Amino acid sequence: MTGTIIAARRLYTGVDISAEMINRARAIHAKKIKLKNRNFLVEDCEKLSLNDADYDIVTAIALIEYFQDPTNVLNEIKRVLKPEGIVLITVPHKRCINFKIRDSLNSFIS
Repeated sequence: MTGTIIAARRLYTGVDISAEMINRARAIHAKKIKLKNRNFLVEDCEKLSLNDADYDIVTAIALIEYFQDPTNVLNEIKRVLKPEGIVLITVPHKRCINFKIRDSLNSFIS
């Protein structure tokens, strides 16, 4: 869905806490950034600097599962979303390799 939104030439703001990921996104979308319809920000999704009720669509792709309590993230999504907006949240399947890796690392670190 995010790809469709970007392809539709709508205004798009991408947010990630990782400067490296934001730099990658900026490199991929460099031409569109020059057209002023792409914006990529290094932000904490629990404390966004975005305006209230400013977005038609908010996507959280492979994000929520990283929070023990995603309440703040969900509240921020609600805050920046327009009243009739759409939210798309995805999480990996429980058998996803991410969970196996996390479990292995937790047992190693503990």
